[in-house]
Amino acid sequence: MNSTPIPRIYVYKQIIEAKLFIDDNFHEKINLELIANQACFSKFHFHRLFKECYNKTPLEYLTYLRLNKAKTLLSKGISIQEVCSSVGFESTSSFIKLFKKNELMTPLEFSKMRTIKRKQIEQNPLNFIPSDYAQYLGWKI
Repeated sequence: MNSTPIPRIYVYKQIIEAKLFIDDNFHEKINLELIANQACFSKFHFHRLFKECYNKTPLEYLTYLRLNKAKTLLSKGISIQEVCSSVGFESTSSFIKLFKKNELMTPLEFSKMRTIKRKQIEQNPLNFIPSDYAQYLGWKI
């Protein structure tokens, strides 16, 4: 058995490749074991290394990606059910619960808030430009 340690650069490259795999496949049914296999590590070793590199567990990072994409889709007026399936959540109720836990509002409340803000921007876009920037441009608000 070879006891030569693996160079750290190889380890980091594998972790980055696994992160890119998550980025590309967050909407699919992926789990820790599948992601760890992409990095060629055991799931326990991979979990520890990923957390060390990104200050998030692989599952926390996956959830973060899914929720960010969900917010983007909800902002466009896409239904909660469509958003849920588009970003990789299997259950609408678990998606709603997780969304509320992280965003402190339900997806429906978030969607309504974004719709109202979009209308306000359309009606009076200058209200959404920082006043110091508008002054810099010579605009009067």
